Amino acid sequence: RIKELEERIEAQKRLIKELEEKLSFFGRSSSRQPARKATMKERKLDTVINYQITVLSQERPTLHQDNKYLKEHLTIHFEENRKSIKNVQRSKRVVPEVIQKSKKSLENHVLDLKDKFCKNVTKPFKEMDNVNGPKVSICNVWSTMKNYRI
Repeated sequence: RIKELEERIEAQKRLIKELEEKLSFFGRSSSRQPARKATMKERKLDTVINYQITVLSQERPTLHQDNKYLKEHLTIHFEENRKSIKNVQRSKRVVPEVIQKSKKSLENHVLDLKDKFCKNVTKPFKEMDNVNGPKVSICNVWSTMKNYRI
């Protein structure tokens, strides 16, 4: 940012020098008296150029202006970050509800599995369904029962 400002100041100084060179002999401040009076066109042009020089001279950014700009810039960033922080806080409020819902659904799922298992256990072994086939040996049932400790 400071480099940009320095470059801008240099560009303005160059512009001012160029404009001062464009001034007619009458428009320049000199101790000698001119031999003739300035024409109307020369005076108008000198007035315009002098005005441009004045404007450019006043436009030079100061350190105070630079600090003000940076402060505004930081304030904008702070506001944006504050908004995102608020959004995060809002989402934190939502999260416990989501956790409760997923916890309930998980509990329901576990209860369903318990029910299915209990139904299977009460069935006679011959009717039980398993990955290996419709008939199940006692060993397979025992391994399944170990997995469902709740």
